[in-house]
Amino acid sequence: MIRQLVLTTVLALFVPVTTVAQSVEVYKVSVVTKAGNRIRGPLDDVSKTHLYVGYNDPAAPWFRRSGDEVALSSIRKVVIRRQSKRRATIQGAIVGGLITGFVVVQSAERSGFRSQVLYGLNLLMGAAGGAAAGALVGHSIGSVSAKTVRPLKRGSVDDISENLRRQLDPFTYSHQSDVLNRVPQ
Repeated sequence: MIRQLVLTTVLALFVPVTTVAQSVEVYKVSVVTKAGNRIRGPLDDVSKTHLYVGYNDPAAPWFRRSGDEVALSSIRKVVIRRQSKRRATIQGAIVGGLITGFVVVQSAERSGFRSQVLYGLNLLMGAAGGAAAGALVGHSIGSVSAKTVRPLKRGSVDDISENLRRQLDPFTYSHQSDVLNRVPQ
């Protein structure tokens, strides 16, 4: 009975996570130019000469959706982060709840409870506490992952810009939506 309940709970929790994994990831960037200016926002697109930031910001209202273009030749570095920590927080809560729920079940098998109500309350409180701890750990770990992209030090301006474009292109909103919208031929 308990194994069926645990299996059903695991399946119910992981089905939404797999459907979220197929959506477009939005990456937030912080661009530092050679002049020392900082530009922040979602990474939209990259062309052969420019980087476009903030045009498709889902957090901004429709009348304030204007972005910035930065010339690739004027970029000193680009720091890329995932915009949402929600996914890591949810995964941490799921793992924490499952681990502490498993520990409570194993503990209950060794030393039983006087009633089923106490067992259920203990399982519920243990899983909730583990989920809270896991969510906290997942939220803090999710913010650690950042990637810094720097242009090449030597070479022609075209080579440096092309190298920077190739490094940034997989993280752009337009590239990811193109990958998801490809039609098999």
